[in-house]
Amino acid sequence: MLPKNTVFLPLIFLFTLSPFFLAARPKLDIQFPTFKPPQPPAVTLVEENLEKVQGIIIKKYKYHSELSREELIDFYRSNLSAEGFKEIEDWSGQPAEEQLSFQFNRGRLTSVLVVILEPYSSAFKDDAGKIPYTVFVEEQSDLLHLSFYKFSRPQRLKELPAYGKAWQFLNQELPGGNTVAYLASGEVGDVIKFYQEQMPSFQWEFKNSYSRKGVINLHQASIQGTSSEKIYQDLGISEDDFFPGIDLNLEGATLVFKKGEKNCYIIINKFKDSAQALAQKRIDPEPLKKYGNIFINIVTQDESQEQSLKQDEQSKAILQHHFGQKGIKRPKFEKVNE
Repeated sequence: MLPKNTVFLPLIFLFTLSPFFLAARPKLDIQFPTFKPPQPPAVTLVEENLEKVQGIIIKKYKYHSELSREELIDFYRSNLSAEGFKEIEDWSGQPAEEQLSFQFNRGRLTSVLVVILEPYSSAFKDDAGKIPYTVFVEEQSDLLHLSFYKFSRPQRLKELPAYGKAWQFLNQELPGGNTVAYLASGEVGDVIKFYQEQMPSFQWEFKNSYSRKGVINLHQASIQGTSSEKIYQDLGISEDDFFPGIDLNLEGATLVFKKGEKNCYIIINKFKDSAQALAQKRIDPEPLKKYGNIFINIVTQDESQEQSLKQDEQSKAILQHHFGQKGIKRPKFEKVNE
């Protein structure tokens, strides 16, 4: 399914932070249009299950099919591609005729896994000679995961000024740096002014700023002006490979500072959509309403760490693999006699 820790780049933003890192909190019930996989002809749905856990919805569909393995996979390839999914290359090394599962991703929003247990053996067919197979659908139901955090007033930080008007919900050590995140009320300009005035007191030198306003994709808003933006561009990974269709009314800026061999990125985004519109875009509006609709994410990173990650071909290959950028191996099936 969707990889739970595939961001190997210098900046692990809250917009792409996996629930794997989050402490257990009460389950959410955000209503948004969920995806139901297309059903091939001559196929019967025999069981359907749904589970919600930590901002993820997992649906399981069991079918019995009169179609062959080739016909089933051709159906899902054609229909899921038409709905914006990309097939993920199988890295198992199995011969095509032995491949048991086929994965399709629509960014980081939805993943579909089609599992067909060896259909050429009669042992896997039911009494009517039909092939049983299963489709798993995993969907992100809360992209920011804010409802899984505990909020508190800002903690005193060693290298960064603490924005006193905000509510802090993250202070996490990362390789070669750390990330801190807040929610705040008020105006974006006040947040920008605070950091521009206070960062020099912590020996940070201002380098650049990138402003944004209007309808912007969530992924682009989270990486604009950062080192990750260039890496994703070089890999050919776009916003459609992360959050297709998650376009929001945002106002914000990215401030870039430098101290010695360290870079600091302050990503500020104010969510201006209505609560209903945010829920439709898979964002729980309640924390934004309670603690403030300005999301402040601060990441510090050693330059050496950034450079090594930029040159890490394995990390790049994994990203390209999971986001469907590599050439897909279309298995050529060979008829196997029973």
